[in-house]
Amino acid sequence: HAFFTIAREGGDPSNPFKLKRLSNEFVFRANSLPKGMTELPHDADVIQFASGIDVVGNDVDGRLVVSYGINDCEGGVFGLAMELVQEMLREVGPGEEVVDLMETIKR
Repeated sequence: HAFFTIAREGGDPSNPFKLKRLSNEFVFRANSLPKGMTELPHDADVIQFASGIDVVGNDVDGRLVVSYGINDCEGGVFGLAMELVQEMLREVGPGEEVVDLMETIKR
């Protein structure tokens, strides 16, 4: 998953939107406790898909609420401070593509 912002810009009427900011890729942490374990794993579910998003408050000091599907069987929801979301977003410079901005995961 990744957060991004777009803006409508003049120029080409067949493609009036431009990618403005982009976060690095991320996954939603698994919320199910596997049998025999006492702590949640630091891992993600096999299938995850964001299904809803809403800003509660404003985009500066509000909260971003994300609902998502888990393994095509159940749903989940979590919230993030908009301050954190804004910190995750990086400017996309002229001529930059998504592949130019993604970082390799460090373990």
